[in-house]
Amino acid sequence: MTRWTRTAVLFVSATGGAVTFEACGGPGPACHYSLSTKGQGLVATGGDIEVKVEAPAGCTWAFQGDVPWINVHTAPPAPSGDGNGTVVATVAANAGTRRVGTATIAYQQITVDQAGTDGAGSCTFQLFPLTANIGPGGGLGAFAIIPNAQDCGWFVEARTPDDDWIDNDFHKGIGTGVSTYTVVPGTTFPSLPLPRTGRLGVHSSTNALVGQHEITETP
Repeated sequence: MTRWTRTAVLFVSATGGAVTFEACGGPGPACHYSLSTKGQGLVATGGDIEVKVEAPAGCTWAFQGDVPWINVHTAPPAPSGDGNGTVVATVAANAGTRRVGTATIAYQQITVDQAGTDGAGSCTFQLFPLTANIGPGGGLGAFAIIPNAQDCGWFVEARTPDDDWIDNDFHKGIGTGVSTYTVVPGTTFPSLPLPRTGRLGVHSSTNALVGQHEITETP
């Protein structure tokens, strides 16, 4: 856990899997902040990034874009709060090459990897493991995503029709991360008899498919 001192912060500020990112600071030592993401990738046309903040009541937070092209959303929710809340960062369209920027929220930075005229730039990705076997009772699965740079964004999603029996599969992240999923019991969809094989697609900030994790549910 990153620990900040008051004197080191010039302003109070509040994006794989159920992972949270924490820091300490704020008006008192009891203020601990958790964010729902450490960042994500976006297409060149831009868009919004929703960040959930968890903090004790009485612990204030705010949002600040660290680069001119990341700003707070013009509509609610507000860019600051007290205790639990949500902030939405708006990322402007990018007419140039791939770029990376940050926003500061609750003494932490989230990183935005935005595609450009060169697509996802030099980002490449490796997956470990590439395949998994899960028994007829279903269960949890996971795999690691390892990009060649820690500012490379990605998202994971089950491909249709595999998303009928692979649940909790959609995750966004940046840098090295772990993506989790749940395989339903083999009896849930009798029209898709065992063994059955499905795929989770890993996509870059351009939404291009850059890798697959293959899951086989065995009899």
